[in-house]
Amino acid sequence: MGRLNMTATVVSIVLNHENYKDWSFRMKTYFKAEDLWGIVKGTVDKPPVGEERKAWKKKDAKALYAIQNSCGDDIYPLIKDKTTAEKAWDTLSWRLRYESPDERRYENAHKPVGEAYPNTAESALEGGPSVTRGAGHDESIQETFVKYVKSDDWDNAINFLRQHPQAATARVSSNGTALHYAIEKSCSVRIIQELVELMAMEHLEIQNWIGFTAFHCLIILFPERVEVAECMVKKNPDLLLKSDIALVVVAQGHTKGERMARYLYSLTRPETIKVIDAAQLIFDGFRLHRFGTTLPHLAWDLIQRYPKLAMATDKNDNIPLVTLASNRFAFKSGRPLHLWEKLIYHGIRIKPLPTINTDSRINVDQGPHAEQKENKRHHLIYSGINRIYQIKLVHERVQQFLPLMCKAVSGGDMNVYKEKKLKETLCVATERGHVEYITNFFGHSSYPVLDVRNKQNQSLFQIAAECRHYNVYNIICEFLRKRDKDALDKSEYDLHSDELKKAMEYKDNLGNNMLHTVARITPLSQIDHIQGATLQMQRELQWFKLVTKTSSI
Repeated sequence: MGRLNMTATVVSIVLNHENYKDWSFRMKTYFKAEDLWGIVKGTVDKPPVGEERKAWKKKDAKALYAIQNSCGDDIYPLIKDKTTAEKAWDTLSWRLRYESPDERRYENAHKPVGEAYPNTAESALEGGPSVTRGAGHDESIQETFVKYVKSDDWDNAINFLRQHPQAATARVSSNGTALHYAIEKSCSVRIIQELVELMAMEHLEIQNWIGFTAFHCLIILFPERVEVAECMVKKNPDLLLKSDIALVVVAQGHTKGERMARYLYSLTRPETIKVIDAAQLIFDGFRLHRFGTTLPHLAWDLIQRYPKLAMATDKNDNIPLVTLASNRFAFKSGRPLHLWEKLIYHGIRIKPLPTINTDSRINVDQGPHAEQKENKRHHLIYSGINRIYQIKLVHERVQQFLPLMCKAVSGGDMNVYKEKKLKETLCVATERGHVEYITNFFGHSSYPVLDVRNKQNQSLFQIAAECRHYNVYNIICEFLRKRDKDALDKSEYDLHSDELKKAMEYKDNLGNNMLHTVARITPLSQIDHIQGATLQMQRELQWFKLVTKTSSI
């Protein structure tokens, strides 16, 4: 039950894990109305003495009280020891900003993938021990140690720590330890390693006032420093369990975090990753084109283990399979190549990623070094060739992903939101001429693609004709002609005239059938790449004849 002493006069909702965005907006409005927002954000400095200091403390107490009493019982423990409104507000922001805005859209979002999509008998990840903090140390020893640390006199600081191990728990900045400080200051690997060696295992679990361990700060600030992470995990293997946020997701979303994400993923049992986090890993892999040059990457590993993640929703409501369709660079049909580029493109050979063994794990020891060596070899070639190599690499990898992802899509296991997004995506893919995307849906998915309509109630067949995408039109036409819809690759097939005739005669909201659609030019019609009005007219006549011939079958 929520804490409602003051809620009715502040905001009308109680904060929980699902409504932080709405709650924070309403609270911000309240604070501004009461002239408390500057106190909460820390932009109003605390006066040193006098009546002004007293007034400041009164406002701060009022804001803190409002925050505390608008929290539900599951949220209040996060801020119960915070003494100022600013600290309470910042803590809630850091802790809850990764929560999904509408968890009801995906009921499995916060379940581990092994539980949501069971395919192994392994149990979920067990929780680690609680954080242990040191206490009762001599203040003068800690003050001396802190003085050395803040003056960046690390040689004396480390020597002092050897003599006084209890100083390891001294709070330096942001209520964090010397290890927090060294990481924030980007100290050398040697200094951090020596600090880690001198600290007890439980000292690495100490959190700063935001609730982050030093390991957590490292992943957020410097995800490229894998060697530092390795020495910390070697000291305390339970560090990954000491965060409310999936650190592998944080690393994967960082532009410099590819190696760190690999490393953290290698330490994580895939079935224990929450569905919402696994979807985020795949989305970020697509966004940053992390498909693996020679070895599998996170997205490939997860999709093979749990293909249904293709339609899972991440923390920003992105769906991997839906997002992929809007990326022009993911498909050969989305980016036309010049003649010389085509020659190089067809001459490049990309080795397919190996299929995984469900009991195996990503080889993180060889992965980064092998890929770096491969990248160096390609950088020796002209940059233009290397660019085309990267283009084809993305195309080939997407072609490996799509069959698995499409096969996992069926009409019966989606909620209204996901089905709506999928229909919109198929329409977008058809408008953009992504024939690879449409082909894989026809060939591998049981979803009723032919029933999809856009806002104008046009079928994909009509959209392909209006946009003048011959390849997509031809694929749909071929599919309609076949009695055996699973035999898309057969060279001989029977005509299915009834289905084709029905599709040709189908009318949209404006009463246009297929012949009406192809007879008019709209902003979606792709004819600008044809130079000259004469050639454009010739192409339009060819299109009309093709559709007329099809409709007469």
